Amino acid sequence: MLGFALSFEQYKELKELVLTGLEVEAFLNADFGTNSLEVIEATVSNSLSRKPIVLTAHLCHPKPGANDNTSGSALLTEIVSTSKIANIEREVVALWVPEMYGRR
Repeated sequence: MLGFALSFEQYKELKELVLTGLEVEAFLNADFGTNSLEVIEATVSNSLSRKPIVLTAHLCHPKPGANDNTSGSALLTEIVSTSKIANIEREVVALWVPEMYGRR
């Protein structure tokens, strides 16, 4: 399964073309790179007696936006930081995973 992203302007242009009845055919020339994406993990061990709380946020393309990648990643960072001082009696595991691939 492959995925790719369009800008909002490109989406609007394609949508208008499709609405006129024009058939749109697309070709994708992609660089698959190394097929290796990192998962970033942080663990706060306040107690190992109960199952851990696992939280995730996604990382994506090289130009993240405030309402996409940055907000979730920033919130997860803040949760990890706060859980260090809140003395939650659970282990908290935070994972920042690639958006399109998840974790393997």
